[in-house]
Amino acid sequence: MDSAMKAINKALELSAEEKDEVGIAIELKQKAEIYFAMGNFNEAANYYNLTINYKDSIAIEEKKRETSRLIEEYESAKKQNEISTLQNEKRIQQLEIEKQQAIIRGNLESYRQKQSEIDLLNKENIISSLNLQNKKDELNRKTIEAASKELALNLSTQREKLKEREIINQKNTKNIIIYGSLLTLFLLGILFNQYRQSQRRKAEAETRDLQHQLSEMKIEALRAQMNPHFIFNALNSVNRYIIRSDVETASEYLVKFSKLMRLVLENSKSSLVSLHNEIEALRLYIELEQLRFDNKFSFTININESIDKDTTSIPPLILQPYVENAIWHGLMNKSSSGKVDITINKIGHNQLKCIIQDDGIGRKKANQFKSETLGSQRSFGTEITKERIKLLNGSDQNFKIIDLIDENSQPLGTRIEIILNTFSIK
Repeated sequence: MDSAMKAINKALELSAEEKDEVGIAIELKQKAEIYFAMGNFNEAANYYNLTINYKDSIAIEEKKRETSRLIEEYESAKKQNEISTLQNEKRIQQLEIEKQQAIIRGNLESYRQKQSEIDLLNKENIISSLNLQNKKDELNRKTIEAASKELALNLSTQREKLKEREIINQKNTKNIIIYGSLLTLFLLGILFNQYRQSQRRKAEAETRDLQHQLSEMKIEALRAQMNPHFIFNALNSVNRYIIRSDVETASEYLVKFSKLMRLVLENSKSSLVSLHNEIEALRLYIELEQLRFDNKFSFTININESIDKDTTSIPPLILQPYVENAIWHGLMNKSSSGKVDITINKIGHNQLKCIIQDDGIGRKKANQFKSETLGSQRSFGTEITKERIKLLNGSDQNFKIIDLIDENSQPLGTRIEIILNTFSIK
């Protein structure tokens, strides 16, 4: 016993030097148990009381620190939410005014765009409130956990008091209370864990639904911006061609343009169109550009025979901006004639791999021409389309731009690879 007591006293000194609070509590209890085994009940009772008091002080300090940290986090999140909500509300008020002005001017496109932005801001407010509620729920859960810890501490204290009573009165009745308390804690833990998992699943489901709605609204807003951009470019081509062409060719151009506009307007009514309609619109657009540039380039459109063009649907105007880029920047600056090839293959059950390849001057020289003629102007259509692809596929990993070069590192053209998710038309 003496050697055991010496070892514990040494360990107690080391724990005190290292400020190991858990070690101190354990070693105080071991001393109490040794005194109890030796029959020194008074010393055993004293060390049991020291153990209880030390454990109480540790638990209370931990609870204070944890509660204080959680309150600070919640108050900070609450303040940030109030600021964000106030800013969004101010922006919504401004957009409401701009929306009314758009109605007065008869600008329906601007009215829809303002309404889309208002809906987005309202959704952001809902998500922000939901996140704040999650913070509050987390604070409540931690409070419950702290209460459970306090209950466990009280039960532990009760057990130690029963131990002291057993030392003094030589009784063994404490085990019934201890095991009953542990069983209660176990059952409470199971119930609390089930409640916490249920709340977390509910919150995650609500967050996923709101994020899905936000993505749908963003896609709709980008598509609404795409149609005016495309029509502007097409009308500009018509204007230039009519100025420099004869009446017969201009008439042919306008007939093709009217067919193209009818297809574009029909396709823009929905977020998805058949592959047949989209390819037909793309074909008409390229033929118009061929007329405009005096057949300086040729093109091919190859669609794998396994693809049902009438029942497979894709987003409208998803390939046209990249074809336009290939013609305007890759082929038109080329001294000789060129070509652009569009290939569509099926991969997997519901995905298409679309390839747009030209034998133009390459991106490096094209950027030099653009900087000389357009300054810092950016490609609006391709940027919007890339963002649409990212939102539709959930990432931008399915989009590649490949610079084609020969063995002497001279440019041979550009290749665009796009993987699109498809949907069946019933």
